[in-house]
Amino acid sequence: MDKPVKLTDQVRAGVRCKYYAPSTERVYRFWIRRYILYHGKNHPKDLGGRGVVSPADVSA
Repeated sequence: MDKPVKLTDQVRAGVRCKYYAPSTERVYRFWIRRYILYHGKNHPKDLGGRGVVSPADVSA
């Protein structure tokens, strides 16, 4: 059986297809990792709508 592809590997492939700079790829992966850790290591697809908040809600 094949292992599922990691989210960071999917992002890396997508960013490279668009020929983004390596620094942009690193920053995207950094922020995605931070997002996942903030939400208790849950995959973004499992969060549904509760993972999306307004920046005003966070700072309030």
